[in-house]
Amino acid sequence: MKAPHEEHLEQGILVSRGEQDAGAEQAVGEIAATTERTRTAQLALLDGAGR
Repeated sequence: MKAPHEEHLEQGILVSRGEQDAGAEQAVGEIAATTERTRTAQLALLDGAGR
């Protein structure tokens, strides 16, 4: 079972990808891409820390 913060990060990644794929304005897509990278890195850190 995943911890709530892990689920939050994963949902944020999915939302960011959806915003990028939705054809939003360029600035929104750039923010979404940055958010996706940040949350993916945070999730990787949690995985490396043994959660």
